[in-house]
Amino acid sequence: MVQDRKAIQAGTSHFLGQNFARASGIQFQSREGKQEFGWTTSWGMTTRMVGTVVMAHGDDDGIILPPRIAPTQIVILPITPKEETRSQVLEACDKLAAQLRANKYADLALEVEIRSTPIRWRVRNWEWIKKGVPIRVELGPRDLEKIR
Repeated sequence: MVQDRKAIQAGTSHFLGQNFARASGIQFQSREGKQEFGWTTSWGMTTRMVGTVVMAHGDDDGIILPPRIAPTQIVILPITPKEETRSQVLEACDKLAAQLRANKYADLALEVEIRSTPIRWRVRNWEWIKKGVPIRVELGPRDLEKIR
């Protein structure tokens, strides 16, 4: 089901028998040395699957991929408005990332990234929304004050 409450037919498979092979001239040599038409199937694993994931897990504000298919499950976005608190924030981000990576989801270690580029925060945040990262953690100096 997608947001407009419709179901999408995707990922279907069809046994085509030898009809498609006859029409397309798909043949093979059997063990007996005889030319035979192939038995074919059709698998509906196409870009429709990608579109369905976007329709089911996205909205006007972006997409949140299911953690099992997201290449990165968590991104940590350091907020460093002042140079004097930058090293403390980045250190806390590294520590948090290590703690998170020690955990597993679906029998795999969590994929955690720290994104500390000098681009504007909104641009950086939107970058990860577009990528569909399920969890975005913002960590800044005020957060560090609260946990002390």
